[in-house]
Amino acid sequence: MLSLNVTLSVDEAGSLVQQAIETGAFSAELCGSYLERSPQGHTALTLVFEKYYMRSSGRASLTVALNDLTGTTKVWALGAGGRDGGLFSFDLGTGEDFEREVRGALGGYIL
Repeated sequence: MLSLNVTLSVDEAGSLVQQAIETGAFSAELCGSYLERSPQGHTALTLVFEKYYMRSSGRASLTVALNDLTGTTKVWALGAGGRDGGLFSFDLGTGEDFEREVRGALGGYIL
């Protein structure tokens, strides 16, 4: 799990993450997003990405949550990647790679 603070707004950080995940090494698909703005001007954004790997019959997902509830934009990301192995499923490390991609997209803005 990745947790960090950035100097960007929620919208800016979300846009950078989305661009990096959709067009970067993973080229994953944005499955859904949820945006909420409070009357006080705070923003919360959740992004969910998924990629299917034919070769391994596996799926990888990435959930990214961003908010500015405390005045600083916080980013939380959790990647999960696995392979369907019949009775057993196991992580192939893709989840951690997804999280590193988020860190890379926001690298110059991390506090």
